[in-house]
Amino acid sequence: MPGMGIGGEVMHSNCQGLMKVTVRWIIAAGAVVLLNGCGQKEETTDVVAVETNAAPVLAVMDQTAAMTAPTISDNPEEQQAFAKRFETVYGVYNPPTENQNLFVNTKDGDPIFGRLVGLTPSEVTLIDESNEMVTVARENLAPNSAEVLYGDVFAAALAEQFEEIGDSDLQALLAKDPEAKTYPRILITDIPPLRYGPGNHFMVIDETEGFLRGSVVHVLSTVGDWILVARSATAERGEGWLQSALTFSVDPSNVASLGKEVESLKETGHLISVNIDRNEAVVDRYLWTLDTPAVQEGRSRLLAYYVGNSKDSRRWVDIVEQQTGRRIAQYSEAKGLRVY
Repeated sequence: MPGMGIGGEVMHSNCQGLMKVTVRWIIAAGAVVLLNGCGQKEETTDVVAVETNAAPVLAVMDQTAAMTAPTISDNPEEQQAFAKRFETVYGVYNPPTENQNLFVNTKDGDPIFGRLVGLTPSEVTLIDESNEMVTVARENLAPNSAEVLYGDVFAAALAEQFEEIGDSDLQALLAKDPEAKTYPRILITDIPPLRYGPGNHFMVIDETEGFLRGSVVHVLSTVGDWILVARSATAERGEGWLQSALTFSVDPSNVASLGKEVESLKETGHLISVNIDRNEAVVDRYLWTLDTPAVQEGRSRLLAYYVGNSKDSRRWVDIVEQQTGRRIAQYSEAKGLRVY
């Protein structure tokens, strides 16, 4: 698994909080045996263990209602202020849903990709690509994964951040990074899903009219592959966060600028390598799967322009998955993205 990121027999893997579960159902089978010492036949019942593929009943808990804020202070006024901030920011939490594909990281560095089938206050359960059930205890989740999966962790982290910047208004999530340089990008999709923060676990902002394909937006802040955008280059607050791949360079002929974006994809793990001579980009299959079609197309477009402009040729690229070496997509300037 790549670097990223959940009567029976239970097999534990060391003490890392991972469990692979094999369910055994007990059935009764009638048998005739000879009792020792009396020579008489008597009908008895043997218990036979039969291994099946049945799985325990699981469910993803409902996190739509705000949870109770954790206690962080013995001072009543401080605790009340924190609880108010906690309740406010919980309102922008977008909880995971059943059967959603997730990339989960554990504290010991074990990444897990799979389909979410169970979420309780104490553990998360995924079905991985080998169709194995993997359960991770909440206490063993890496902080970034815990914030995605659990609303109380998400809200507590943000509430503490608000205290540090002294702003209880949700607009603080959209504040410009004072140390970042503002620069323009071109939208390559219509009405992108602008969010309150850098991640799909933040709610979508409703009031985002006017952001259309081909329009120019200005980047105020960057976190990973997410950007905070505004219509004005002088804005102090953005109008929402979106994935950088939904925008494109205003100067695609600038190979050096495109190269910086390509390096950023490598840093986030989405891109493994690029072979310019072969017009080939190797990606992580699991992270590619998590991307929406629009994001996949945006990333592929960037790679095609980078490869083509680097050798002054046609702009096209094959997308190959690292795990198998199989070509999974191709992007060309003429035909767009084709997924195989």
